Amino acid sequence: MISGVFALLRGGPIVKGLSWLLSIVFVFVISWRLFADQEMILKSGTRMIGTVTIDGADAVVQMADDKIRVPLKDVATITAENSSPERQAQRLLLTALEARLMNGTGNGVVGMLAEAKRLAPDDPSVAFWCASTLVDAGYGKAANEVFTPKREAIAKAYPGMADQLAVRIKRRADMEKMPLELVKRIDELNAAATRQTPGAEKRQMFAMFRLVDQNKQPIDQSAFRVESRGEEDNLESYDDGYFVLTFGRNRYNRDEPCRLEVVQSGLESKSFQFSAASNRLADAGEFVVPRLDEKSKRPFRVQVVDASGKPIAGARIALQTTTQQRNGVNEAASTTTDLDGRAELMVFPMKYTYSVSAEGFNSGNGSIDVPVGERKVEEQQVKLHRAIQAKIRLAWSSTGLANGGQGATTSGEAEIRAVGSAVRPNQFGPDTINWVRTSQQKDRMILQFISQPFGGPPQFGSTSWVRIIESEDGTKESDLKRKGLEKFNSLDLKKVGEFKDKIEPPKSLNPAGAPNNYPGSVSVRAEMGKVYVGKLMQREMPTGQPIELSFKAIVDQMSSDVESAE
Repeated sequence: MISGVFALLRGGPIVKGLSWLLSIVFVFVISWRLFADQEMILKSGTRMIGTVTIDGADAVVQMADDKIRVPLKDVATITAENSSPERQAQRLLLTALEARLMNGTGNGVVGMLAEAKRLAPDDPSVAFWCASTLVDAGYGKAANEVFTPKREAIAKAYPGMADQLAVRIKRRADMEKMPLELVKRIDELNAAATRQTPGAEKRQMFAMFRLVDQNKQPIDQSAFRVESRGEEDNLESYDDGYFVLTFGRNRYNRDEPCRLEVVQSGLESKSFQFSAASNRLADAGEFVVPRLDEKSKRPFRVQVVDASGKPIAGARIALQTTTQQRNGVNEAASTTTDLDGRAELMVFPMKYTYSVSAEGFNSGNGSIDVPVGERKVEEQQVKLHRAIQAKIRLAWSSTGLANGGQGATTSGEAEIRAVGSAVRPNQFGPDTINWVRTSQQKDRMILQFISQPFGGPPQFGSTSWVRIIESEDGTKESDLKRKGLEKFNSLDLKKVGEFKDKIEPPKSLNPAGAPNNYPGSVSVRAEMGKVYVGKLMQREMPTGQPIELSFKAIVDQMSSDVESAE
């Protein structure tokens, strides 16, 4: 029998973990039972198989642990049980199906069905259940060897089920052609999917796909990004371009398709949609993305000028593509402008972002879609403004809001130096300033006062606000700094609250390019001679406790002249 099992699986996956000794013992017991039993047929047509003895006017049939007594007058015949190979195969089939129902598709079940197939190679029932069990146990190739020669007979015995079994076998046989580690992972995830509770508040979703070029060469994970529309995305990569995506989705969220977008220069721009499932690993199939050759490149032309339209020579132009890590970029190409402020880059057709930088100027950026084919792209003109350099003086006091607003009180002073949009303020003083940022928008310096840097609504009834105290009309520019500093120095932080109702709130700019644009923050233009005051909600860094911060700020120096700031 054991040789029959391994002959069945020869050329396919080996049945691992099957104990040779236990199999021999099992076969011996089954064979002994087969030859020791008798068949008793009653006049009613009922058949009983077991050890038959005569006790007076009764026949006694011992079946397993039960004894059944039947009057001899009701017995038609008592004969030796049919011990033909076909009969043995049927009994093995019934035993195997019972074991499968109780314990699943283990190696013992596979072994019994393999022996049944050896005993009755032409029985369509044995062939059907043998092939079905093999595919469920993960042996697609072996299942196909059993199923294909008997498909027509199986279709007659089980109408409508042969085609379904053929699909399952093909799916499993195709899967066995994939990398071994991937096959193991698929089986793990499918097993995990069956253990999920249908009504759970959060479901794990599963999907797999293959990404290759036109020559069936795998495409690396860095070449694309995937959006699952779920939570806690995890993308696993395997050999030959296979990927497995798992993520969480809340019960009441809509089942939206996942999206794959190719973002690497040198590959044709493509996007694909696919679905995940919670009850199994959904196979999205194979996605093909053609690689481009050098002949596919198209020109991207740009001219860089200053605010007056004068060309800027030596400006650096860089094209980037977004990576799988959403905050990262891959530089696709770069160059510098000539004496006319112009530059040309030959790049593959796709969407890019570009950045422009020049010494002494604030950086510029934008996006461009380089099309496929001969359609030309208009020359981009990028205007750069002189980088504004500023020095901002700050003073503040904070009160902890725990215990009914009776928390500790701290205070401090600091100085920030800012250059253009660079988020690299040089801070002077013992305290770290996390509640004010600077940025440059065209020819304007922006001050951003940040409330709740950790997010969330204001607490304990406190609200954040900012007001601007301006110098009197008609003040000469030369006096702005002096008068502004006088107000700044004389202003008592304990009286900051008085300005909330006296002065109209400023219109917040909230520029899109401002760094860390937190909800509740206020962004205003930085100007000489103006004093900025207000209150902000914050959290104390060491303890995380809420605090209310009163502040005053003034732009002490501001210039777009590079030499004057050195």
